[in-house]
Amino acid sequence: MEGKLQYLTQRGATLQFGKPEISKVQNEFYDDLNNEIFLIIKSLPASVQTRVLLELMDHLGLSARNASDFFAGFYTPAWSILYWLAVSFSHNGKLPAAEMKNIKSVHASAMLLHLLDDHLHDGEIPATHLTILLRSQVWMFMNQALQRIAESDSSGAAIAERFLDDYYASTVASQGVDSLDAYCDLFKKQMGTGFIAPVLMAKKLTADDQVIKAVQATYGAFGTAWRLLDDLQDIPQDLQTGAKSAVYICLPEEGRRSWENNCLGDDSAKTDPSMDIVACLKENKVTEKIQQRICSELDSAASISDAFKIKGFARELRRLREPLMPNKEPHAL
Repeated sequence: MEGKLQYLTQRGATLQFGKPEISKVQNEFYDDLNNEIFLIIKSLPASVQTRVLLELMDHLGLSARNASDFFAGFYTPAWSILYWLAVSFSHNGKLPAAEMKNIKSVHASAMLLHLLDDHLHDGEIPATHLTILLRSQVWMFMNQALQRIAESDSSGAAIAERFLDDYYASTVASQGVDSLDAYCDLFKKQMGTGFIAPVLMAKKLTADDQVIKAVQATYGAFGTAWRLLDDLQDIPQDLQTGAKSAVYICLPEEGRRSWENNCLGDDSAKTDPSMDIVACLKENKVTEKIQQRICSELDSAASISDAFKIKGFARELRRLREPLMPNKEPHAL
C-alpha cells in the first residue's frame, strides 16, 4: 500500500507547469499585490497584527527571507492577467491610480481568500480566532474596495455580486457532477471571486462586451487547467480522503467504488480486494486524459488572448503548457 502511494506521489510530482519569465516591471506590479496583504494585516487590531502575520507566514511556508511573497504558491497568470490587461489596452488610456489601486486590492484579497477558504475547509489551516479574524478582515477589505469601484461605476457592483453568488452557489453544488466537462464547468463557478478584478478591469479599459467575455473565458480556462493539474498531483491525498476530484470523475464505475472505499487507505475498508486502483488508472489512461484536457484548456486560453491582442498573457499560458505538450514523454499512470 505504501509503495503504491509513493508511486502515485512521485508520478504526480513530475507533472508541472512551465515557468514564465517575469520582467522587472511585472515584479513591481506583483509587489503591489503583496503590499495589499500587509495593508490588510495593518488594519487589524494592533495587538494581533504580528501574530497574524507570523501565523500566515507559517501556513504559507514563508521564511524571513521571503516574508512578503504571499502568493508564491500561485502560478504567474493568476495575477499577471491584470498587468497584461493594462499593457494590452494602454492605447485606451491608463486607469487612474486610485482605480488601479482598488482593482489590485480586490484581486489580492480574492487570491488570499482562495488560500484561506481552501485550507480552512480541508483543515490544513486550523480555524483559530486569528485565522477567522483574518478571513473576515480580508472579506471586508475586498468589499470596501468594491464599494469604492461602485461609486464611479454602479454596474460594477452587479458584476461583483454575480460572481460572488456563483462562488457560494458552487460550494454546495457538487452533487450531480458526473463528467469531466461538468466538473470543469463547476470549477469555473468556484473561481467566482478570482474573476471579479479582471472582468471589472476589462470593463473599465474597453467597455467592450466581447473583450470582457474573452477575459473571463481565458482566465477561466487557465484556472481550470491549474485545478486539473492539482488533481493529478494530489491523487494520494485525495484517495485517502475520498475527495471526488477530476481523477475520480474519469474512472469507470468499479474504479469509483474503490476510490470511495478508500482502497489504498485502511485495509479494513476494502470491499473489492481484487481491485487495484493503480492498474485502473493505467488501464483507463486517466492521467493522459486529464493531461490532454489541461493542454486543451491552456491552448484555448492562449488562443483567446491572442485573438484579443493580449499577447503577453498568451505567451505565459503557452509557457505553462510546454512541459505537458504531447511531444513530451507521456506521464501515464
